[in-house]
Amino acid sequence: MIDIQGGAIVPSCLSAYRAGFTAVVVSVGLPPAGFEQTLKDMYRYFTYFEALGDRLVQVLNAEDIAQAGRTGRLGVLFGLQGAGAIGDVPH
Repeated sequence: MIDIQGGAIVPSCLSAYRAGFTAVVVSVGLPPAGFEQTLKDMYRYFTYFEALGDRLVQVLNAEDIAQAGRTGRLGVLFGLQGAGAIGDVPH
């Protein structure tokens, strides 16, 4: 597993895919991003999952990683860097 932060996300993910990785962690909502930017970052990935579903899949649990490996796809997990992504959402 590798952590990919910022930058050209899809090329980075596809490089990991071509290298034979089973899963990567991508950082969304990098500081100083707030709640809305984090959602936009995640939405961008959802469009990648849809467009590149034969190569990328969102990971929600351990079985998703195993399934990504069995199906020859790259599992993508979301990671956060700090609490800024939570923003000022009231409790």
